[in-house]
Amino acid sequence: MKNPPISMFNEDLYNESIAHRNRHKCGGYPFDNGVFLNQIVNQTKSVNILEIGTAIGYSAICLAKGNNCSVQTIDLNKEHESLANQNFELFGVDKQIKMTIGSSIEVLPSIDRVFDIIFVDGFAPNPSEVKDYVRLLSTSGLLITTNHSWNSSTNEFLAEIVACGLGYVLESDTAFSSLDADKIKMCVELWEKKRDTHSD
Repeated sequence: MKNPPISMFNEDLYNESIAHRNRHKCGGYPFDNGVFLNQIVNQTKSVNILEIGTAIGYSAICLAKGNNCSVQTIDLNKEHESLANQNFELFGVDKQIKMTIGSSIEVLPSIDRVFDIIFVDGFAPNPSEVKDYVRLLSTSGLLITTNHSWNSSTNEFLAEIVACGLGYVLESDTAFSSLDADKIKMCVELWEKKRDTHSD
């Protein structure tokens, strides 16, 4: 089906992302709460979004679908470009998403615009990139970082977040950071609601 609605893509595309990772051994672990991403964009009325870690496009689609926003997404693996672009077109969000191939540590310094949301879902967050995230984040913007359990960098990463003046809350493997405490609270409430739904 061309341009499936949000209610249809969450589980199917998530599972396809896992199947792709298992076939290609590329490390493209999909974020497991796509509905949460979509709700955050919708409720914060975010317009400009930066994603690090595209894989086959699952989370970028979750961010964009049904929302009045544009997404710039960065991925290290050239092989993902055609797969992601095919999915962007299939789900009717190809006009909203621009994909860049390259290492985030090399691409980020060249970006000169600000974003309402930065979503980091590549490998474990890199403490050396925090200043770039903060530079690219709008005044009341929201930084969402995942995969904090992958290595020992979390404490250093969060210390850098605090040093840059942002607050944060770490929920399981995901941190929500912002200068705006209300946005962090909103993230936590939506996250807990989704978790409670799964535990019923």
